[in-house]
Amino acid sequence: AIMRYAGSVSSLGGKQLYPKEAGEALKVDEFCDIVGEVFGPLGKTFAIEDETERNTTRAALVAEGGDITKWLVFIDSLLAKSSGFAVGDSLTMADICIFTGLQPLKSGLIDGFPKDCLDNYSHITKHAQMIANIP
Repeated sequence: AIMRYAGSVSSLGGKQLYPKEAGEALKVDEFCDIVGEVFGPLGKTFAIEDETERNTTRAALVAEGGDITKWLVFIDSLLAKSSGFAVGDSLTMADICIFTGLQPLKSGLIDGFPKDCLDNYSHITKHAQMIANIP
């Protein structure tokens, strides 16, 4: 709810970050919900006390066939069909959700995730570079 509110009262270049049009708003919500799904499998790893086991479990999440991998493949495939921005032709909350939700996986801030874990997803990588360069 807060994300939708913030996006509806914020704009960039005269365009709201949360679209008024219902179909585009639905697509923004879809992206943000999908990014949220990434954190389900990750959340379970915080209960693992043994550091080696926790890191091994996290690395497996982004390895081939991993529980997070399926979501990354899906997000990458959706971005492949986009204009570069996730929804429409300008920045939306979907872009912000994708960028802020996925970049921590490769940042080194969360132990156990290889820093190259997003490198195989060309559209996620291209999207991240584009969003990072918006002033």
